Amino acid sequence: GGVSGTLMLSDGRTDVEVTVATRLLDWDGGDETGFAYRRPFDVALGEYDQGRLAGGRYRLVFSAPGYFPDSLTVDVPQGQIVTGQDMELAKATTITAVLDSELDSGDVGAFFYSYRFLHPDGSVLEEVSRAHFTSLPRDLTFFVSDDGTYVLEAWADFHLRTEFPIEVTAGEDVSGLAFTIPRAPLIGGALTFETGPGADGVVEVVDPDDDDVLLTIPFLSADTDYQFYAPKLGDLRLTARAETYIDETVDIVVVTGVDQPAVELSLAREPELRLAVAFADGPGNDGVLLVAGPVDTLVALNEAGPVDPLFLPLGTYDLVVDVPGYGLWTDAVDLDAGNEVYDRGPAALAAVRADRLRLLDEDG
Repeated sequence: GGVSGTLMLSDGRTDVEVTVATRLLDWDGGDETGFAYRRPFDVALGEYDQGRLAGGRYRLVFSAPGYFPDSLTVDVPQGQIVTGQDMELAKATTITAVLDSELDSGDVGAFFYSYRFLHPDGSVLEEVSRAHFTSLPRDLTFFVSDDGTYVLEAWADFHLRTEFPIEVTAGEDVSGLAFTIPRAPLIGGALTFETGPGADGVVEVVDPDDDDVLLTIPFLSADTDYQFYAPKLGDLRLTARAETYIDETVDIVVVTGVDQPAVELSLAREPELRLAVAFADGPGNDGVLLVAGPVDTLVALNEAGPVDPLFLPLGTYDLVVDVPGYGLWTDAVDLDAGNEVYDRGPAALAAVRADRLRLLDEDG
């Protein structure tokens, strides 16, 4: 069997090739099951014929560059030719453009980009998501019919989301457009450690409107320079974090086209707590130091040596030294400044002797 009919273009052109794709439907005319074949036809001939079709229901899809695609659904009896299936394709307004990015892989390594092509009423006509940078620059072709301002919205990693307006008059092709997705402003600087040896850490880039962490940039104690392309315009909050140092936060405002290469972050060291244990009598013993406050810490004590220095977040802490055979030693300390040493001196412990014991029942 087969299908035939006339083939025309609405503007009368005859120098265009039209592709007819014949797709077999299931026997009930429901879901599509696959292409039978695709075949080009010269419009100058004025007709087409798709032969050698088994009996069944088919969808014929007609397409040509610069014209809107159209389709016919035809029931083909076994061994018969269905005639009179005429098709005329309507002329579209053609928009051609080249899309590129300001940065390439040599600047930032691999990255992805996306775009959407919007009708003047805001509806999405075409969308591509997370395409690989290797397809840039990318040739774009859109077919439209209405007047108005169309919008190509494009964005990419390390770049700014940008809208490119395209003015269209129906019937007049628009060509030679070139759009470049602009890179995001570059933010950077150096971290300094006010005291101590420094430490590895991170700079968190936070959206202060909702406290979302947008980026995390690691740094080393021996290499504290950092930089990144801003993930958004407007307000950003940078917070540097490193072990045994107090978090340092700086707020910045990111503006299109303005790099900020000297955003400095200075980290003060956490307060240092020093404590030694002295035994007023008795042979001494191992024990524990309990530090309770903004963070809780339990430190093993060795009768033979002092407590290692502790670096703690700012705040007020209760200290308890508990050594078997000795009375508890308690104290409180207010660690209220960075880069400071708080020396509590020796915790003098007295042995628990028989004449000092109190016997308590299970209720205390």
